[in-house]
Amino acid sequence: MFFHKTVNATGEVQNAEFIYDCISKVVEEEIGPKYIVQIVTDNGSNYKKACKMLVAKHKHITWQPCAAHTINLMLKDIGRFDEVDHVVKSAKRICNFFYNHNRLHAMMRQKIGGELVRWNATRFGKVFLCLQSFFDRQDEFKAWMVSPEWKNIEWRNDPDHEFAYDCLTNRVWWEKMELVLKVVGPLFCVLRYADQQKNGTISGFLPKMIQAYNEITGKIKHGKGDFHKKVAEVISKRLRYILNGTIIHAAAALDPSELYRSNLAKKSSSQFAVTMAIKKLAKSTSEAAAAIDQFSRFIEKRGLFGTPEARWSALNGRTSAAEWWGSYGGQYPELQRIARRIVSPCVSSSGCERNWSTFALVHTKVRNRLGYDKLEKLVYVHYNLKLCIQQFEADFQNFQEKDPDPCSMMMDLALYDEGNPIMEWLNNSMSESTPILDEYDDSDDDWSTPSNFVIESLHMDDEEIAAYKRKMQLGKKKKRKMQLDEDDECIADDYDTSSEEHGSPVYAESGDSSSNDEDGDEFKSVSAIWICCQ
Repeated sequence: MFFHKTVNATGEVQNAEFIYDCISKVVEEEIGPKYIVQIVTDNGSNYKKACKMLVAKHKHITWQPCAAHTINLMLKDIGRFDEVDHVVKSAKRICNFFYNHNRLHAMMRQKIGGELVRWNATRFGKVFLCLQSFFDRQDEFKAWMVSPEWKNIEWRNDPDHEFAYDCLTNRVWWEKMELVLKVVGPLFCVLRYADQQKNGTISGFLPKMIQAYNEITGKIKHGKGDFHKKVAEVISKRLRYILNGTIIHAAAALDPSELYRSNLAKKSSSQFAVTMAIKKLAKSTSEAAAAIDQFSRFIEKRGLFGTPEARWSALNGRTSAAEWWGSYGGQYPELQRIARRIVSPCVSSSGCERNWSTFALVHTKVRNRLGYDKLEKLVYVHYNLKLCIQQFEADFQNFQEKDPDPCSMMMDLALYDEGNPIMEWLNNSMSESTPILDEYDDSDDDWSTPSNFVIESLHMDDEEIAAYKRKMQLGKKKKRKMQLDEDDECIADDYDTSSEEHGSPVYAESGDSSSNDEDGDEFKSVSAIWICCQ
């Protein structure tokens, strides 16, 4: 999984037609339709409509809603039930009371031995993490409520003080919270799996979802009322939505670990899903027929599929489904090629959303005049550099020798290293005026290339600028001839007209980097998706 590109959506209406144009350009011109397996976006209607237009044009491509977003919507629907809503709202009120007063917050940390997880309005999984942090410190809260410090606290006349005491000492309130956590606990485990960038593949999603569903219904089926029926209905509805028209069911049936652990692949619905997926991804009718016939041998564990090595490799948890098919599917090449394409894609688009923090790191209020094209390049380098670091860590984690750590060497190049010269360059390459030249100037002169600084020319005429150009070119010739690192500083000292009077030099930005706002701040809207390729 790596970062390919972003799309500048500033000033654009992000409707289905705009999104379709952006995605189709990447699929058809930059990657190639034959390399695309599926496209994963969030569940927005505009994304859904745009991707359906693309799937109608390229029959072998599948659109899938984000699994992490789908589970968050499950938690949102469950949170609307009266049994859950009362507990969530009371926990939020107590949490806000503790955190709105500094001394009370400090007392809470001392009494319960830590912090509570603050709830988040847009991430429903975070709400239930807040409840879990309450429940884990149930005994500490009860002891604090009966202590003299709580009774004599200066906020004892506050209505929230009495409300917190009534809830945290009430056995029924804790029982209701325990019931809510029993419902959402298994779902949250699936959410954590779908949110992983490395191990959250499509083949393991459905088995984990089925396991969570069975665990939830087993825990609450003996309760009073129809709470368990409402929860089961919500999960079933959302699960049917994400399985409809996707390859999730086929990927689960082709998952080697499920072959030896359950009978999922033998069910008629699974065989139908695999048949439809093979027909969609096969290059020809003969290849599809051969792969469908070979799938029956996979179910029956014939050939290498029935060896102890294949079973151990599938169940040890260290071999991915795609790697397993590469090792043990050689006897059936048609099925092997298609199966690797089905089981390997990611199941959610959460990786895209993690880029927003990278954008925020690069495009701060101090650097709000940074052009979009350069911003995208910096995020591209930063995000993929982190992937390289993670790969180095994975490759060298089993080595015991104390050799120089390549991870530390790579970390020195990362943009989030405050001592890195790149960060100093980004912070200093800012001006209050509009950049003079564009990154894409067609001039052949080195003066317009992105690797040179642009001096502000508020009080410079054409002759002075031409003289500065000649002096810069002369400096380059001297540098190539003498090979001395100090020449740049000498040349800059000979002709420095802007550092004192007109501010710091400005790096050449793209034409859209300027802002019309008085404070120079500009918000740029960005759209992103996962395109699963192979």
